[in-house]
Amino acid sequence: NYKNQAVKLRLLERIPYADNPNVEVALLPMSHELSKDAEYARTVQKKGILRWDLTLPAGTTGEKATVVTYGFTMKYDKNMHIEMAGK
Repeated sequence: NYKNQAVKLRLLERIPYADNPNVEVALLPMSHELSKDAEYARTVQKKGILRWDLTLPAGTTGEKATVVTYGFTMKYDKNMHIEMAGK
């Protein structure tokens, strides 16, 4: 945030998603909590969309920048073949 005042930011990211119940994707601990928005939680969060509603303090650039970290695990049978959609 290069401004002299705090700004609100909505950050979106995608993790793997599968309709197959034999594929399990689990989030690991993250640096910031996901959005508490009820509509988000009820709809797209379940489809692998991560959303953070952040307030960035004034002048937080470079070494002072806000860094959001997260991770996930993906479990599936070793005999299952996983490939990207659209291939």
